[in-house]
Amino acid sequence: MICILLVLVSQLGIARDRNRLFFLGAGAAWLVAVVASVLQLAGEVECPKTSSGTPLCYLSLILFSVLWALKIGELGAAKRS
Repeated sequence: MICILLVLVSQLGIARDRNRLFFLGAGAAWLVAVVASVLQLAGEVECPKTSSGTPLCYLSLILFSVLWALKIGELGAAKRS
């Protein structure tokens, strides 16, 4: 929950160093999702599942990977402008 709050605060512009705060929050959440996904694949843990049976750790990994990619794209576009 703290990771998502860090991302939210970074996007609201409340903090001075928005990008660092974003990557701290999104990076920590991404790392948790990677570990949970690997452990799910190895059969060591059982992640909560959607009603269709998809483990939520996989969805979290996809979500935070996309957020990272979008932020990196945004920063690249800002440098080119």
